[in-house]
Amino acid sequence: MKEDLAPESVGAEDGPSTSNGQPESNCRKSANVELNIAFLGREGVVRKLLPPQQHVADKESLSDPDEFKTGDKECADYSLESSDIKSMMDDEFEKFSRNLAASDEEYRRNPPKPEPPTEAYFTAPKAYSIDVDRGILNTRAWVLQERLLAPRTIHFTRDHIYCEDQDDLCGEDWVRQYFTWLSCVNKTSEQRRAGLFPEAGLATKNSMTKSKKTAEHNIWFQRSMYSKPESQRIVNPWFRICEKFSKCLLSYPTDRLAALSGLVKRSGMLKFQESKVQRNFLGLWEDNLHEQLAWVARRGLKVTFLHKLNLPSWAWISYDGPITFLDQTPHFSSNFRCSVLPRHPPSTELELLEADVPDMMIQLPLERLASLTLKCRLRNIHATSGKPTTDKTHQKTRDQLASLLPFHLDPRTGTLPDLLLKCTDCHEIFDQARKLIGFISFDEDVQVAKEIFCLHVSTLFDEAFSDAMRELEKPGVQSVDFNAYREPILAYALAVVKIKTCPNGTSEYRRIGLAEVNHGWITKGQTEVVRLV
Repeated sequence: MKEDLAPESVGAEDGPSTSNGQPESNCRKSANVELNIAFLGREGVVRKLLPPQQHVADKESLSDPDEFKTGDKECADYSLESSDIKSMMDDEFEKFSRNLAASDEEYRRNPPKPEPPTEAYFTAPKAYSIDVDRGILNTRAWVLQERLLAPRTIHFTRDHIYCEDQDDLCGEDWVRQYFTWLSCVNKTSEQRRAGLFPEAGLATKNSMTKSKKTAEHNIWFQRSMYSKPESQRIVNPWFRICEKFSKCLLSYPTDRLAALSGLVKRSGMLKFQESKVQRNFLGLWEDNLHEQLAWVARRGLKVTFLHKLNLPSWAWISYDGPITFLDQTPHFSSNFRCSVLPRHPPSTELELLEADVPDMMIQLPLERLASLTLKCRLRNIHATSGKPTTDKTHQKTRDQLASLLPFHLDPRTGTLPDLLLKCTDCHEIFDQARKLIGFISFDEDVQVAKEIFCLHVSTLFDEAFSDAMRELEKPGVQSVDFNAYREPILAYALAVVKIKTCPNGTSEYRRIGLAEVNHGWITKGQTEVVRLV
């Protein structure tokens, strides 16, 4: 027996003819409906409600022409069968509703007991700079040296464990530093071995690539995939080491040189690998001596000169207290450099004639005073302000600063260097006409009764590189004098006082601070040979 869900089709007698001339009966429409029922049955909707004997016929039986001839009689009983199907479906839905209500009532009377929670490991977000860099253990100077010299270190903190080597840093989740965004541990730090000694990885890479592809080479290559890119490396890592060391504590001040000697030796070995054999003067490297002499006490703090150690006044290691360097180097690579800072660091204005400096392994206090004999430019300061000046540079635009400061800011560029006012407490410097010529930062909080001199150390230049390149691109221009697009911004000078005049005619000077002055003013000074002690 065939089934049709379209009772309104019963009774239709007229219709199009079939291919054999026979009129198409209503069973043709019934057959089409039966196919739809069969399709719904395959989907599991109708087939579950109909008895097995009421399933529709397959498509081959419906396409038989002889069956259409007897289909009108079967279609006569379709209306009754359709009502039976509807009644059966209503009963099923009513039964389902009663079962659902009973189940809901049973759930309210006897709620299920909660299952015990599944054990899982959760960790709160951690930061290497907080857990390790700010840890009590890492406030000691000896620990800093051991930490940076060790090839591998495991840091056990209160809530986390960190594994560190010369190329990578991992937490307990063991996510590589390159994939920090997948980890709950913030690995940003400027005091890691991989950041403070990046030359170690570069030297290893050069030596590995020149040799055959050994197992060690393959291991290194895999580890180098997770190292920092060139644009994210720490600029001037030795400056960061010295700044960190100046904040560390020592039980015995006489250990100051010994606690830094290992780091100096390590850095010297790396410079030797790069064919840069340089001397170290109590923590200051010869290759950029003019930059490493430009250190000051941190804002709001003063350093204390350790007189009992008999160390020279120009070395930062002779003072107890945190220091910082006037680092004008852009914090990005040449392709992604900062557009505010100058293109290049300051240029030296010193000529080192002689260095009478002992080795770092010598025992303190020194038996004789260390000194540097320099050929440089000197000019005396006529007056300074009695109280430190207030830093308001962050409230001014570049054009406003160009009109207020005694420095030259080239209007062709947008260069704005990091000024001394931003780093430390400063006093104003005036010339004979009471005109502002610069700023000075004193190392110690003491009154200086002697005459103060400015010892020219370096000059910071600004370069209108874009204007020079546009000039070179003009038709017919073959060359451009780049010096015409390079102008000095300011000059750095050591604030010194005269101690005595030696029998050979050389004068001895002692450092008392750092000054940032007008370049045109200091170039009018006299060039002398001085002995800096």
